[in-house]
Amino acid sequence: MAPDNDVSLAQAAEQITWQSAEAIRLQWRDARIEERTLSVKTHRRKEQEGRTKPNNRDIPMSGRLVGALSATPARDQHGYLFTKPDGTSWLDYQPNRASKALNKILKESCARMRIEPLRIHDLRHTFAYQATVHGADLGDLQHLLGHSDISQTMRYRGWIASRARTVIEKF
Repeated sequence: MAPDNDVSLAQAAEQITWQSAEAIRLQWRDARIEERTLSVKTHRRKEQEGRTKPNNRDIPMSGRLVGALSATPARDQHGYLFTKPDGTSWLDYQPNRASKALNKILKESCARMRIEPLRIHDLRHTFAYQATVHGADLGDLQHLLGHSDISQTMRYRGWIASRARTVIEKF
């Protein structure tokens, strides 16, 4: 899906749980539209003993993301999910260069839509906030964001309304 359509880009971006390095590796075969699931494959993370372990995860897709992907013509549904405007892969970029390029495209899209400029990582935080507002707990967030350690997810704790009062009132 080349980011030439601001609306499709915005619809896909609303559910960013992945990092730029993960996004540039997403392929059409990772988007199981019928199941409304996206398989995110990430870098291998190091275990304490020095071994590596894959941190792959399946995340549910929102109806809007399914719609944006479904609207892509079948002839374009091959190879990488997110491509450069010329249709080629981002993989020839180093992850930090890809992130800068994606941020530039997002900033240009925001300008055309006359909204505040955003970065890809801002969208990741927005997703985390929206997920917590709609009931996701820290375990859900850890899985969706691909955090290997719950302490990474704890920085979002301030956004999750305490359920303690509701629980205690049931006694």
